[in-house]
Amino acid sequence: MAKYLFQVSYTAQGAKSLLEGGGSKRRAAAEQAAKSVGGKIESFHFAFGDADAFVIADVPDHASASAVSLAVSASGGAHCKTIVLMTPEEVDQASKKPLTNTGPGREAGSATGATPATADARAGTTWLGPTRGSRGPLAARSQAKGSTRLGSA
Repeated sequence: MAKYLFQVSYTAQGAKSLLEGGGSKRRAAAEQAAKSVGGKIESFHFAFGDADAFVIADVPDHASASAVSLAVSASGGAHCKTIVLMTPEEVDQASKKPLTNTGPGREAGSATGATPATADARAGTTWLGPTRGSRGPLAARSQAKGSTRLGSA
C-alpha cells in the first residue's frame, strides 16, 4: 500500500458541519472513506493555519487516493490537497536508478555533466530555478532581472 498525506481545508459549510458534529465525527468519516477504497487511516490531526486537518492514510494506489480526494472536494465541505509520501528507503531506491536522459544544460552522454548554473556562468546569464512559493520554472519569470534562462532543477 502507498502512503498519502491529505491536507484538508474546510469551507464555511464544512466548518459549520464540524461545529455541529465535532472532530470525532470527521475522523470517523475519514476512516470510512479510506476503508471504502481498501485503505486505513494512520493518523488524523486538526491544525491551525492554512490547513484545518492533516490525515495520513495507507491506500492501495493513486487512483484510490484520488477517489478519496475527489469525494472530499465534491462534498462542498472541504478542499483537499493530496501528497504522495515516500519512505527514506524509497528515496534510496530512487537515488540509485540509472539516468539515461540528460537535462537542459547538461553535456550529452554524461549523467553528471554541466549543471544549468555552471553552463550559464560560462554564457554570462543567470539561471532561475524553482523558488519558494513558485509554481514551477515559469513562475520565476516575474522575478527575472537582466539576462535569464528559465528551466527546472
